[in-house]
Amino acid sequence: MRFFPLIFLTTVISGACAAPHPESGESHGGKCLTQPAVKEITDNYAQVIGNYTEALADKFIADDFTDTVTFPSKAAFKAGQSQLPKIPLVVKSVNAVTCDTIVLRWTQTFGNPAQPAQGISILVNAFESNKGEKEKGWKLKTLYTEFNSLTYFTNTGGSCTPPPRA
Repeated sequence: MRFFPLIFLTTVISGACAAPHPESGESHGGKCLTQPAVKEITDNYAQVIGNYTEALADKFIADDFTDTVTFPSKAAFKAGQSQLPKIPLVVKSVNAVTCDTIVLRWTQTFGNPAQPAQGISILVNAFESNKGEKEKGWKLKTLYTEFNSLTYFTNTGGSCTPPPRA
C-alpha cells in the first residue's frame, strides 16, 4: 500500500511526458495548437465575449459549438452575446495548453461597485472550416466556464441580501 503513491506519481509523470506538446504540430493524424494559434484563439475569445461582433462569431465559433451550461448551439450563443453590453474581457493568464484545448483565467470589471468578475474558461478547439469557407483554421468547438456570477450580478445592478447570522 505504501508503494501506491510512488506508482501513481510515476504513472502521472509518464502520461504527462507522453501527451502531445502544443508545438509538435501533429498528433493522432490532426493538427495541434501552436503558440501563435493559442494567442489568436485567446485574443478571439476575449473579443467575442467582451466586444462581440457577429462577423467574429461566424469566423471563430464552430458550426457545432456548444457551451455546456449556457448555450446549446452557435445560434444560441450568437443570440445571447449580441444582447450583452460590451464589457472588455482581460485574459490574465493561459494556464494550460494541450493539442486542442486552452485553459485560461480572465477578468471583467464594470458597473457599480466595479468589482472584478473573475473566471476560468476551458476552450476546446477544432481545426476545421465553417460552412462556405475554403480556408481551415482553429474554431472554438466547446466552452466550459466557471466564474463568480454573484459579483457579475451585483456589477450589473442586482442585489443580494445575505442570510441573517445565527
